Amino acid sequence: MTSEKKKMFPLFNLVVKKQKCSEEPPVSFAFPVQLEGNRTRKFQHKYLQLFPWLAYSKDKQGAFCKWCVIFANSGGGVGNQPLGKLVKIPMVKYKHCLTDLKNHAKTEYHLLSAQRANDFLHNYKTGNEKAVNVLLDNRNRQVIEYNRKRLIPIVKTIIFCAQNNLALRGHREIGSMKDNDTREKCLSGEQGIFRALLSYRIESGDSDLLTHLETSKKNCTMISPTIQNEIIEAIRLVIQNKIVERVKTSKFYSILCDETTDVSTVEQLNLCVRYVDVRNCVIREDFLGFIKMESTTGIAIATAIQNELENIGLTFENLRGQGYDGSSNMSGVNNGVQSLILKKQPLAFYTHCLSHCLNLCLSKACNVPAIKNMMGTIQSVSSFFSNSAKRTEKLKSVIESTEISESNESSLIKKKKLKTICETRWVERHTALMTFKELYVYIVTALEEIKCGDSSRETSSLATMLECAITKSEFLVALEVAVTCFSYTIKLSQILQSKKQDLSKALADVTVVKGGLEAVREDVDSYFKDIFNEVTSIASKQLKEVIALEGLIPANFSAYNNDSILRAASLYENDLHENALINLKAELTMWRNQWKDSTAEKPESALEALCYCTNVLPNIKLLLQLFATLPVTSATPERTFSTLKLLKNYLRSTMNEERLNGLAMAKINKSEKITEEELLDIGVNNAWLLYRRHYSQLNNNQQGTLQLKHFRYEIAKSLLAQSSVGRPSTNLILSKRKRKAMPIEAPSKESRLDNTDHFPMYNTKGRCTYCTKGQTVFSCS
Repeated sequence: MTSEKKKMFPLFNLVVKKQKCSEEPPVSFAFPVQLEGNRTRKFQHKYLQLFPWLAYSKDKQGAFCKWCVIFANSGGGVGNQPLGKLVKIPMVKYKHCLTDLKNHAKTEYHLLSAQRANDFLHNYKTGNEKAVNVLLDNRNRQVIEYNRKRLIPIVKTIIFCAQNNLALRGHREIGSMKDNDTREKCLSGEQGIFRALLSYRIESGDSDLLTHLETSKKNCTMISPTIQNEIIEAIRLVIQNKIVERVKTSKFYSILCDETTDVSTVEQLNLCVRYVDVRNCVIREDFLGFIKMESTTGIAIATAIQNELENIGLTFENLRGQGYDGSSNMSGVNNGVQSLILKKQPLAFYTHCLSHCLNLCLSKACNVPAIKNMMGTIQSVSSFFSNSAKRTEKLKSVIESTEISESNESSLIKKKKLKTICETRWVERHTALMTFKELYVYIVTALEEIKCGDSSRETSSLATMLECAITKSEFLVALEVAVTCFSYTIKLSQILQSKKQDLSKALADVTVVKGGLEAVREDVDSYFKDIFNEVTSIASKQLKEVIALEGLIPANFSAYNNDSILRAASLYENDLHENALINLKAELTMWRNQWKDSTAEKPESALEALCYCTNVLPNIKLLLQLFATLPVTSATPERTFSTLKLLKNYLRSTMNEERLNGLAMAKINKSEKITEEELLDIGVNNAWLLYRRHYSQLNNNQQGTLQLKHFRYEIAKSLLAQSSVGRPSTNLILSKRKRKAMPIEAPSKESRLDNTDHFPMYNTKGRCTYCTKGQTVFSCS
């Protein structure tokens, strides 16, 4: 006999002994009679045929479940309660015997005991040498997988809603999801999208979800708003952990921040990070979350940024850049955010958003009276057409009729509608001016027809004024000048907002555009030259100390010598390898020689050059990574505000900060792959942290708390021990809620007018028990 069978042999004898002791008594056996109330009852022999797991003990004079007696755990049911009837003590009362036996057969601990008994007997009889603990572990694993499978449809549905910006909850969410009527109401749109999607999954044949909802009690369906928030918080943590892991792998990073006020007048500060993903050799700008601000001073914002970075596992030690707009609380020299952070980390160089710099230059140029008046006129014309569906259709019909009359493919106009001039988005302003110029002839024709044919006096007079304004020579010259200038800057404005842009490439693009404009306007006053020189001067003032590192890019070899590059590299001496400045001279020589006779196209950005660096040039590789990490624009934080307006609108203005951050992380970083297993693991980790917090609050210390792996084991064990319905109870003493009395139904009109001062309460004879004379004759329903 093998060692495994020797271990199993005593248990096998126990099982056999129990089976022998539980052999069916003969039909003629006289079961003892029990007095229950006014009647006498006794155990029936037919119960043994109906339930093969049932056994009768002559010594205990009661019934037992022979499977649960041997293989059941110490507890079961809701809250892992101690097992009693049919397991520890016999069943001796038989008034509701059949109902009790049927309910016992459905319990989780009984089904688990039955499986264990069958597996054990099969394993022994077939000669299989698997140990008992191995069999039980396999069963435990199956139950754990089954419990997780029940949650996966719910988790997937919440992820779908979060990534597609769908509101989960509805105005009225009532009724149990296991009822067909409730699911039909959800599918018809009477309740929230989340419940509607769950109903759709069930209608499509999701048997796991249907089984879960049918076998779970109301407090364990896992679809309540509280569970939704916990899963959304898990989504945020999973995405945030992946971003932080990539940042730590890259080591160096920059921060991008901006602030705005949401629909509920709460000041929100968004936090993004820019870094080089060394695994894929790309520049990434990822959103980390919104921070609720009570104050918008530079000190408050800098403190909030530092606390948030520390909470997610990042420190100022590896911070190498800051990117904000030009507001005084962000860019101030004394108490601005950039100066306060620069005091704590001198290598966190501040970059004023280059897109904002370009917009400031264009705004200053547009202060010329002729250009400013032209802009205002275009805004008035655009509003005139867009504010009326009738006038918009009129302009569209004029364009289409002209196309039909000309019948030439080259004359087809793709744009049929004017765009309003946006105050903040200069790319949209570029497009609006060019669209107006393209549709100018049709606009004049439409205004003439409205002026002559519209019955409204105000509309016709306004059309006359606008027509006179746009047909003046001053307006036409200003429009042509603005469109010509904007045709140079529109592409620059778009390029500067790219995440892949670095400082060297950005300044090179600005220089190209500036040179093109100077070539067009060589004889123009120096005032305009100063405007466009401001773009490069602003950037150079802020980063003049490190800008020489662009000399490491092969396309810029001739612009910088080795001494200027070494001076810039000395700022990062602590970030480089040992004896870096000495070795860097040799690396510069090898790096220049590598491209001296190369026929390949020379890289024009730090990221492109980084891909060609080998391990022989570790310091140059690190310097290129640092240069690529420096921020160029704060366009990424600006984009997150669009998502904020979609998430927290006037219909969802009471959304709390945790739910907002979770939904925003899922929506903005939707390219991040999330698995259901990761979310469930995060949920267990969060439960462990809450357990430690509650334990320390009750005991004033954390000594004696379970470690995470032991805590996970206890959760798995409790899931196995408890029933499939309901949540386990806690040891916390909760105050009992007083149940409200059922409202008394109002009496009928006849009863209210029978001159009594009370609601009638009738006895068996049909007379009111409270009425002294007993004359009330109307009866309640």
